[in-house]
Amino acid sequence: MDSPCARRLASIGRHLHLGRVPAANTNDGDNILLLHGLERVAHAHGSTRNKNIHIGWNTCVDLLVDGVALMEALDDGAPPPTTLERIDMEKMAGVRDLRRVFAYWFAQGAAAERFFHTQQEFDDIVAVAATLSKKEYRTGGNAALMAGALAQLGCKVLLGGPVGPELRQLLDNRVETVSKVGEGGHDAVHLILEYPKGAKWGDLETPRANRFIAVYDEFNANFSGLEPMLKATAEQATIPDAFVASGLNQLELLDSTHRNTRLRAIASALQDMPHAVPVHLEMASMADPVFLTHVAHTLFPHADSFGLNEQELAMLYSAVGGTFAPHGPILREALVRRCPEPRAVAAAIIHILSTLGGSGSDDSGGRDITRVHYHCLAYHMIVSRRGSTRWAAPACAVARGAITASTKAAGVPSVRHLTADMVDLVMPTVFTLENGEQRRVSARSPVATWTSSFTYHNAPATRAIFDFHVAPVLVCRQPRNTVGLGDNISANGLAFSLP
Repeated sequence: MDSPCARRLASIGRHLHLGRVPAANTNDGDNILLLHGLERVAHAHGSTRNKNIHIGWNTCVDLLVDGVALMEALDDGAPPPTTLERIDMEKMAGVRDLRRVFAYWFAQGAAAERFFHTQQEFDDIVAVAATLSKKEYRTGGNAALMAGALAQLGCKVLLGGPVGPELRQLLDNRVETVSKVGEGGHDAVHLILEYPKGAKWGDLETPRANRFIAVYDEFNANFSGLEPMLKATAEQATIPDAFVASGLNQLELLDSTHRNTRLRAIASALQDMPHAVPVHLEMASMADPVFLTHVAHTLFPHADSFGLNEQELAMLYSAVGGTFAPHGPILREALVRRCPEPRAVAAAIIHILSTLGGSGSDDSGGRDITRVHYHCLAYHMIVSRRGSTRWAAPACAVARGAITASTKAAGVPSVRHLTADMVDLVMPTVFTLENGEQRRVSARSPVATWTSSFTYHNAPATRAIFDFHVAPVLVCRQPRNTVGLGDNISANGLAFSLP
């Protein structure tokens, strides 16, 4: 491929093959000042109250347990799999596979979600998890978690996804639901294996706090809430201010024929959405790169925005033709390390936008990706196309997302409850862009900005200008929550991006 964007990425490749990002150089007092600076920027936006947002489609009850405790309970304290035994796989069969896949992600301290082959295999694991002394049941599923976060912001929320008696009790009572599980049925359960930074499993020690999710869920895999949600949306007196499509990774549980049938149905639903309604895709961890490619090419033409984390960005970049060093311009480690390089992240996002975008515009009657919300442990980035009428206040939105990451991880209601000994700044206060320019974040200017332009692969005559906004995250030293952080971040970022 010899497009202008490909040549541009190649030209900056030498800048991206660098060592680790330097450690942040701040003291605890500076961190608190930076937090207050972010709060000041976030509060510059108007109210999110009464924004009308519809969200589909994955909902469940999460069972949270300590990941290492479950591993030890499943195999009577046997040592973890060796380096050669640790692998990732799309679907797991029984305890042995779960241990191997969990060990693979635990060793990296990276989040992932994987599926079991059968309901019985999964139920056997859940039964053991339910016997652990330390466990908790919470609202689960990207759609349900985002719905709860938006309701707390004062938004009017319509949630499409199967909701049974257990989940209804856990959900914020301000969330309106449209789909139920079958008569006498129960909510799907997803198993969340959490672990703190430095947790040890035999000779393995994880470098950061995170979680692994194990699932067998036919309700959400079949997108049972899709048709009821479409009917409810059509019956609303007014169109929503935004529509969120999430849970797409649940399709991986299905065979290829069935998953492609449901994917086409989702694409049709998004295509039928009124053009005035912005459509946001909330990405999630996928194991099948071929299917991820299919998802991107099928759904992105019908969306205006997408959100994802560092692992998901690396997978999506590769799935849509991006190449890693030594054959491409970006070092994969630069995207997935504890503090990914902002210039590498920006280059990957530009590749995705230039590959999948350019099919429409805000005023042409078509859709085009005009906004990206990226989040990792160390910082968040919102990328928005200049001139788009879909979105507003990217600096406020990215600051709000960064604050949400800190407060939700710490389990506190606001910045005022965070103290200097609770958080660390992982992102360096000065970083270098692809063109060699430097950007700095500080309490006075906590959001760094720059502009980049490129041409689309499928519309070489169209030059797009995108604005990049980056906000550092004050990382919780001892997080009380790891699951659902991305959903809370995305919900806040979206609500504060709406005009």
